[in-house]
Amino acid sequence: VSTQSTGQVVTFDVLSNAENIVNIVKENGGNVVVYGSSMATYTTIYTLLEAGVTGITHVQPSTPVSCFNNKTVLGIVEGEMESAGVKVVRDTQLHGYLADDSGKLTGIEVAPAKGGTVETLECGTCITLQDKGIDRETFESINNCCLVFDGRLVIDTNCHTNDPSIYGAGPLTKYKRALYCDEYVHEIFSSGEVAERLAQIILPLFDPSFPTPAPVETYEIPKMVKPKVVFAVLPGGYHYLHVARPQPLVDLETAMLDSNYGRELITGDKDSGYFRLHLNQYHSVETITCLSKDPFEVSNITQIFGLHQQFMNSLEDRFD
Repeated sequence: VSTQSTGQVVTFDVLSNAENIVNIVKENGGNVVVYGSSMATYTTIYTLLEAGVTGITHVQPSTPVSCFNNKTVLGIVEGEMESAGVKVVRDTQLHGYLADDSGKLTGIEVAPAKGGTVETLECGTCITLQDKGIDRETFESINNCCLVFDGRLVIDTNCHTNDPSIYGAGPLTKYKRALYCDEYVHEIFSSGEVAERLAQIILPLFDPSFPTPAPVETYEIPKMVKPKVVFAVLPGGYHYLHVARPQPLVDLETAMLDSNYGRELITGDKDSGYFRLHLNQYHSVETITCLSKDPFEVSNITQIFGLHQQFMNSLEDRFD
């Protein structure tokens, strides 16, 4: 079954699919399967529920760490989904698609990640939102330009590809293997800070009077300091915000075993709203997690990132 032939297996590689997902689902009719465990999966389910779509099944592939990296937040969100009638199938891999003689999608086959009996889920639409990859057209464009491609477009520390006239930045790229930093891709950094660095590199090419000297390639990746900010509206009408220091994803429970982790300050619950601050070993704010049904000003909360607890009226003393 192909996306082009049926229009029933949907990905968000095209912006129009994301914008018109409710219309696509209603036109196809039948049940809906949303496959994936990314943040886009949960925001899509929220959108469908708000539009009155029923018969939703969320198929979760097995992943070492959830997109929230917080069991409390995950439990609250999944509880709201199940209360709204969403069926959740955990630790399951997409096995295949089923179609009738005319090529119309009738269902999908899923199997437990650790092996087991293949199960059939009937659906009129399957939305796949698990792993972002490079589509064929983009890969062919990169390959035809003779640019080095290693799962992503390869760049050096100054955003150069192997063609000195072509620059690259953003989640499509990765640093070359000679730097031994495969985990430090642009995807984990603030997109605004990545864009600023690229602008500083290419601005002298267009404005000779710009005082920045020409960058020299080094074997040390650029230091990014601005926090990675994620905001979304989730099932149940929860407004979710996560602000964290840019770094490769590590399971929260594993990270907390480190003697230099610091401490966490947690208030609220499912009903009143959940708020968590992580203070590092220097008593500065390193992570902010907020989950609330009431809207809040994202820019205000992000301002406390990096602040020492003393600047917040001795926060630790008041919390204790």
